[in-house]
Amino acid sequence: MILLPPSETKSSPDVGPRLDLKELFAPVLTKVRRPLLDALIRMCASDPRVAQRNLALSDRQIEEVHRNAALKRAACAPAAEIYTGVLFDALCLSDLTRAARQRANERVLIASALFGAVRPGDLIPAYRLSGSSRVTGIDSLNRMWKSPLGLALEAGAEGRVVLDLRSSDYSALAPVPTALADRTIIGKVVDSSSGRKLAVSHFNKATKGLLTRELLRSAKTPRTPESLAAMCESAGFEISLIQPTRSSSPWTLEIEQQHA
Repeated sequence: MILLPPSETKSSPDVGPRLDLKELFAPVLTKVRRPLLDALIRMCASDPRVAQRNLALSDRQIEEVHRNAALKRAACAPAAEIYTGVLFDALCLSDLTRAARQRANERVLIASALFGAVRPGDLIPAYRLSGSSRVTGIDSLNRMWKSPLGLALEAGAEGRVVLDLRSSDYSALAPVPTALADRTIIGKVVDSSSGRKLAVSHFNKATKGLLTRELLRSAKTPRTPESLAAMCESAGFEISLIQPTRSSSPWTLEIEQQHA
């Protein structure tokens, strides 16, 4: 199972079905999604300026607030088409084989502050809500998501290795449960060209997208962190797999940055 961050930039379809929360990954999360969706719509419809501040939007982005206010009437499309930007351009699911796209829908989950996590094929509207946003009437997104989303991720893993490529804001919503630590790998993109290993940002998303794409092109199913690391190396990535010092901690996979 590969966990990806979303993108703040999204495409907005002109036509498509309306949102059906029960059809998304882990329908049990509807009990969290519905009140959060209602609160976001209410905030954006009743006080756009408060919503603009809580969502950290500029005056030029006020249309994002109005779009949020109409989410229940908005057209939906597959999440892989809604999310845009560097990571999803590099992943380019539409250019993969049918078998690889099927694997993506079975193995990939995209983090979402509004929906918790969605599969690439889940139908969602374009929305604006990041992991660091505030919503009037909601105490904390982290506290709201942590337990139910953590349980959903644990159930969804189904004994598989978990490669967590989420950014910090989204991994904070629901850290991978301790029960999965021995088969969870936190992926970190680094640049060691200077002789020192440094976390990078500019090529971070592109590298994550390219790595995910290559893993999906393979029909192999890794059963251990070591076998997943071997798959990454076979795909041409320079990596370092770091074993945790405690059994309750996940593994770490350092991935040398690549250019999309």
